[in-house]
Amino acid sequence: MDNISNLSTNLPPTKPINDNTVAEIQRDLTTEFKNAAKSVASLYKLSTQRNTVLRHQGYLDAIHDLINVIQNNGDVENWALSKKFELEGGMSKEEVAASSPPWTTESLTKIPDDYKFTMSLPLQHKFPPTMPILSAQRSKGRSPKQQKQQEQVYTQPHLAEGSSSDEEDMFYREDGTLKRRVEENKVEKRPKV
Repeated sequence: MDNISNLSTNLPPTKPINDNTVAEIQRDLTTEFKNAAKSVASLYKLSTQRNTVLRHQGYLDAIHDLINVIQNNGDVENWALSKKFELEGGMSKEEVAASSPPWTTESLTKIPDDYKFTMSLPLQHKFPPTMPILSAQRSKGRSPKQQKQQEQVYTQPHLAEGSSSDEEDMFYREDGTLKRRVEENKVEKRPKV
């Protein structure tokens, strides 16, 4: 036996099949497709309008919340960060409210009575000897040898501590940089043959 569920599709049609019947079915099909397309277009239009209205409502809610926080002298930055964390799914509203105490400007500017202040002394500074200002350098009453020794103390501090045998090999350029005499170590460049 055949399956009885397919019996209705296997029976002959009740209306006679002719061109009018096919044209009528074609018209009905076209009408239904047009109605479906209009329905989809109106659904899209309505959903777009709904999303726009909900977005504007969300902005208004955010502005109302912000005004409320400002009027209550709350910490706007802390409120914004907690709202962001809440919207990202980190915590529920109850957890955010419990974790962030209500801050006000009075509580931020007032120091508690039991606050313990600590103070540490700065380390001792060592100031390296530098060249004195021009008004402090007086050459009156000094011999040229004393003046030269004083200049060496300020410009060549390593020579003031105790000069070495390298003292003769060292000299200062006019710009104040130290240079070692290397005439003995110079090698003459020979032309390549």
